[in-house]
Amino acid sequence: GNRGLFYTRAVAALRGGFGCWLGQAQEVMKSPQWWLLLLLLVLFTPFLLQSGTVLFSPHSDFVVVHFPARYMFSDSLRSYASLPLWTPYQFCGSPQLGDWHCQWFYPLTWLYALVAPLSTLRVMGFQVALHFLIGGLGMFHYLKGQGSSPLACLLGAIVFMLNGKWLAHLLVAQHPIQGWAWLPWVMASMDRLQSRPRLKEMARLACLVSLLMLGSIPPFIALCVYFLAPYGCFLVARSSQRLKLFLYLTGACLWAGLVCCSTLWPAAEFARLCTRGSGLTLAQASQGQIPVQVLPFLPGWPSSPLSVGWEMTLYCGAVPLLLAVLA
Repeated sequence: GNRGLFYTRAVAALRGGFGCWLGQAQEVMKSPQWWLLLLLLVLFTPFLLQSGTVLFSPHSDFVVVHFPARYMFSDSLRSYASLPLWTPYQFCGSPQLGDWHCQWFYPLTWLYALVAPLSTLRVMGFQVALHFLIGGLGMFHYLKGQGSSPLACLLGAIVFMLNGKWLAHLLVAQHPIQGWAWLPWVMASMDRLQSRPRLKEMARLACLVSLLMLGSIPPFIALCVYFLAPYGCFLVARSSQRLKLFLYLTGACLWAGLVCCSTLWPAAEFARLCTRGSGLTLAQASQGQIPVQVLPFLPGWPSSPLSVGWEMTLYCGAVPLLLAVLA
């Protein structure tokens, strides 16, 4: 009798616990953020499960720059416990610390130190999916702070995650998407700083701006500055404490600049020696580009060599972003 009563109570407890867990799981799955994770799993599962598969274009910087650099980073740390400062295997030799593409001081780059060099491709696929998720969650968080509905937040996050500019750069080279993943987090942090201008919020904003800079390359940093500077001015104009907010925003930018000095100084020295920095005139570098005057209206000229390929996709992807700012 006692044994039967014990079994009856045990079964009831298990049923109650399972029912409670199932109810909690159902509540969690109602959260729109989980749909972002599900979308990423559907899109990136083939690249996460196979160690030799990663998303890129065969004729891209990925082949000659990014994969060799990540492989050497992992091998150098595991074999010699030091950062690779120079590689003799790329072209006729190339510096690593001064090359902004390497991003040795970006925190998530150190994921490669946890795995063997032969697993570099798998980590690169995981890192891509991770930054897509970071960007989607950041946009969801930002739109939620703007008072948007859960459905609007979810749709906005999906649009940001799968925008044409981001996906085109993913095919050509993966590194720019890392910094852009932090852009909506920076915007949300700027909003928090406007509502609560405190030193703690300024420090949070400085950390996010540092992640954006350390995970990007100069052209993407410039695009973010073009977008965030007017946005900051807009927040200052709306604030009742304009001077205080302006000082906090300026302080956060200076703080982030100091954090990124480990990358900025070597990169500035390297830029004076590289071909793009000193060997080409502005006219030569801009030859064949899409005229800025027609950028908001046309993706490119039919006769332009850039009108076919991923560059045109980048321009097309930038147009909706400009229209969103105007809206």
